[in-house]
Amino acid sequence: MTITASDDHARRARLHAITVGRLVVAAGLALYLATLGHDLVDPAGRELLAIAAIAHLSLNALVLVTVRPGSLRLATEITTVVDAAAIAIVVAVTGGVASPLAWLFLLEAVAVTLVFGWGGGVRAAVVLALGVLWVNAVPPPALPQAVDATQPLDPSLALALDPTLRTAWLLIGLLGVTGLVGVLSDLAERDLRRWLDDLNMLREVTRELDPRRGMDRVCEALAATMVEQLDYRGAVVWVMRDLRLHAVATAGAAGLGDLELAVPLSPATQPVLYCAETGAPALLRRSDARPETLQRAHGAEAPLVLLPLFADSRLLALISAEVPRPVLRRPSLRGADIRRLQMVAEEAALLLDNARLQSDLRELATTDGLTGLPNHRYLQQRLGEEVARVTRNAEEGELGPLSVALFDLDHFKAINDSYGHPTGDAVLVAVSRAADDLLRSSDVVCRYGGEEFALVLVDTGADEAVRACQRLAERIRSLRLQAEDGRELGTITASFGVATTLGGALDRPQLIAGADRALYAAKRAGRDRVVHLDRLDERGQDEALVVPVPEVETDLRSRGGRR
Repeated sequence: MTITASDDHARRARLHAITVGRLVVAAGLALYLATLGHDLVDPAGRELLAIAAIAHLSLNALVLVTVRPGSLRLATEITTVVDAAAIAIVVAVTGGVASPLAWLFLLEAVAVTLVFGWGGGVRAAVVLALGVLWVNAVPPPALPQAVDATQPLDPSLALALDPTLRTAWLLIGLLGVTGLVGVLSDLAERDLRRWLDDLNMLREVTRELDPRRGMDRVCEALAATMVEQLDYRGAVVWVMRDLRLHAVATAGAAGLGDLELAVPLSPATQPVLYCAETGAPALLRRSDARPETLQRAHGAEAPLVLLPLFADSRLLALISAEVPRPVLRRPSLRGADIRRLQMVAEEAALLLDNARLQSDLRELATTDGLTGLPNHRYLQQRLGEEVARVTRNAEEGELGPLSVALFDLDHFKAINDSYGHPTGDAVLVAVSRAADDLLRSSDVVCRYGGEEFALVLVDTGADEAVRACQRLAERIRSLRLQAEDGRELGTITASFGVATTLGGALDRPQLIAGADRALYAAKRAGRDRVVHLDRLDERGQDEALVVPVPEVETDLRSRGGRR
């Protein structure tokens, strides 16, 4: 067995603790025998007692000062033997087995057992038993007062004070106390180690479940924790959304692509419903009924543990974990298993709720409240990422385009003035939905501010970006909207400015400034048109290329991968 630095530190601390205790008891005993207990000491044994006291105090003081990690075990055994010998001498010179200080044998056994555990206690008990036998073997000291005090008054008292019988009782008491204290000490130490293991496990869980990583990453780490830390064969984390549990992460179980991703909370899913209502872990044995989704995730007969995660009396998530099949017995949840599961559930629920709140805050910080589109903050972040990507690809020899478009609703102020701001808001929402529906999933449409919107067109060159803006302009023209009072709004138009970079030649501010310059040119040229920065630079602002909006909308699928 490998002895670690922490083991050495613990043994050193224990040795120091019991050594200090021995010194305190020895000092108190010496003071007592020199004053109140002076008559208890055999005059012939005082010299022996003084030698024993000096040797005992010197050795224990030496242990406190000079003991080294490599000699801890040897020092422990030597001090135990010396202490037992000193106790035997004290008892021998104060009345033998009838000495009122015979309890020192029991005190030493209890102390060693508590400090060093069952093994150390047994070794100490053997040494102390030899000391008791030695005390019984030596002639009793001449203590007139003690002898007078122990003169039997009747035969039964004489039997009780018989040296042999007292020795036997002392040995029985010594071994019995050592055994009892050893058992209790081991139980306490086992419980302490179990709690320390649980705390270490919880610390690892907390370290892995960092809410800053986001909700999905926390769920992935939680599933992995169930397998790696708690030794389950597989785990799936189901997150509550819209009164349904959706599988979002798995470890050692079926892939998410193989699962029907929702378990409805209904009477048909009684084990899940039980966990949701009681908040307690549940064990599904092989023969227990289970929802089809759990069968697909873990198998039809796999024993499962269902662990609900609650925060503020709300069900956040559910963990389904496959229990290792024990040999020769049915799967069960022991008290220790339930305790560890509940510890994980409480900590995981707190961190999961924290991750959800942080995710909601991030979404609120980057989402426009009216249209639901990403806002100006998100545009700057995402555009910076895309510029960095094309720049990195260019350094590796792959030149890729990236286009940015800004578009503005023409005469939007007139809409607000004529029909009211609620109608203006409805127009903004309708335009945002049209843009979001029309673009590819890889592209991004953001509300730039007011009636201005921004498009990030990934891997899109100048000509393709212009055509995409034409299609969006025509879609906006085709909107048929009404004011709150039922009046028709007429045709809504937009002006577009487009800028394109190849291989990151333009950075983020330059792209936005270029698109804004092109948008300004489109406004000056009469609105309801698309202007590209490249054409503007080639022809000059007054002769900017004005791309007319086509009369018929082009099929957007020509760009591929549309939403």
